[in-house]
Amino acid sequence: MSTTSVDAGVTMFAALESLGVTHVFGMPGTQTVPLFEALRRSRLVTVVPTHELAASFMAGAFFRAAGRPAVLLTIPGPGFAYALAGLAEARLDSAAMIYLVPACDEGPDARFALQAIPQTSLASSLAKAVLRVDAAAELAPAMHQAYALATSGEPGPVVVMLGVSTKAAPQEGSHSVVHAMAAVPTGQVEALTARVATARRPVIFAGQGCIASAPALQALVERLGAPLLTTPSARGVVPEDHPLAMGFDTHRGTVDAVNALLGDSDLVLVLGAHLGHNGTSGHHLKFDPASALHVDSDPAVLGRACPGESCVCLPVETFLHVLAECELRRSEWSTQELQSARQAISTPVARAAEPEIAGMPAARFFAVLRDALPREAMLVTDTGMHQVMTRRHLPILSPGGLLIPSDFQSMGFGLPAMIAAKLALPQRPVVGLMGDGGLSMSGMELATAAHLGLTLPIMVFDDGKLNQIRLHQQSAFGTGHGVDLPDVDFEALAAATGVRYAEAGSDLPAALATALAAPAPTLLRVPVGDSFGVRRVRATALAKATLRRTLPGSLVARLRRRR
Repeated sequence: MSTTSVDAGVTMFAALESLGVTHVFGMPGTQTVPLFEALRRSRLVTVVPTHELAASFMAGAFFRAAGRPAVLLTIPGPGFAYALAGLAEARLDSAAMIYLVPACDEGPDARFALQAIPQTSLASSLAKAVLRVDAAAELAPAMHQAYALATSGEPGPVVVMLGVSTKAAPQEGSHSVVHAMAAVPTGQVEALTARVATARRPVIFAGQGCIASAPALQALVERLGAPLLTTPSARGVVPEDHPLAMGFDTHRGTVDAVNALLGDSDLVLVLGAHLGHNGTSGHHLKFDPASALHVDSDPAVLGRACPGESCVCLPVETFLHVLAECELRRSEWSTQELQSARQAISTPVARAAEPEIAGMPAARFFAVLRDALPREAMLVTDTGMHQVMTRRHLPILSPGGLLIPSDFQSMGFGLPAMIAAKLALPQRPVVGLMGDGGLSMSGMELATAAHLGLTLPIMVFDDGKLNQIRLHQQSAFGTGHGVDLPDVDFEALAAATGVRYAEAGSDLPAALATALAAPAPTLLRVPVGDSFGVRRVRATALAKATLRRTLPGSLVARLRRRR
């Protein structure tokens, strides 16, 4: 029996159902026609977006919203190639998924075969693990292995290549990466918990791996009286209006203020954070190896903040349970110290000029938006200026309340991720924020959202430009290039794709309330324009460029030395 036959599909999908998998994202093609027939016979929900790139974003975002993996299913060759950005996004964002794809010819004559590319080597460079299954009898065990690999340690995508022969041996280059969790000696756990119990000035630094343990984490924060810092993906794990939540984000206060807090601590407890680029402000956070203690379920990420003897390979929830049984002393942080630190860390500082949004300063717009949002709402963004301003100005008040592309920052991620988040959490309010550039990449997924009948407000920030890049260009050179977008009639786009349409200006609260009650997605256009500060930045850069062109080079050099 071929591993891509109907019977093979029935076997695979039954195994996945037994593991609790509920959704499959993908598009059918010639090589997967039998598998989609098997899907039709299964209890799995099949979601077919407009292309495989959207499907791959959806599968990764589904895990980040629901905490359980979904399946991505595409054809090999072009379908596989189109899904690669979503595979990379999932890997860098610690999102488990199981990617089923038929194998293709990778032998010496592969370049003469139809739709053949080196899938194994490409997948191996991006996925957490790559499995190859050539024998029908191995299908169900392979699904269990793929699920375990995807969800153990640091979650990530696992690719399963479905062979078309009866060979049992994997192709050369296939691999499986397993980070086995060794038993942690009881004495080591006791020594580490004793460090927590006796710390006088502890700080907790929480990553995405803490979201599933949010109540236990908040209980620990309150027992210790310890300030909490988080990575962007973990924001809201303790509501940011809590006095011990420092509200840290790279785009808010200063990294110096965070490092000052870390430097004043005698214990920095790093929980469930792989300490990547975005989580550490471009690796500018300073963790003192003498005071850091890192807890994570993946040994591959341990040791980045502290020496091995200060690392413990345990699931965060297990470590929090151990601490819940321990006697812990109250920290010596004073109320004034914590209030001052919170103010310095969470208050946005003057940086690059921001545009106006709906005729308001950005800070005012997001204050209005926060008041209009349900406390438990999940905000999903794309990448771009709107994400920067959201992270800068919007407090996150519930665990899992912010879903962003993290260390890969794929443009076009937003709309597919919004759809997946709402499918994963149908009872939770989900609100999407994206730029018009991101919408131009994935805008036809509006039709997918309409087809699914999702209650989903989708706010598009409309300035007709790739504005974040434009502002960088203007700051450096006084002008932009290659950043103007084609004009789009968003109302007509909404009508063409079957979604509701509204203008979200000064009446934002009413428009948002209506969209959150509608039995269909709503496209909310938010006008964005240049503020006085943006115009001043451009004028200043133009003036400097003019001086550089007109003044003698030696004089320009002397002026630069005096600055």
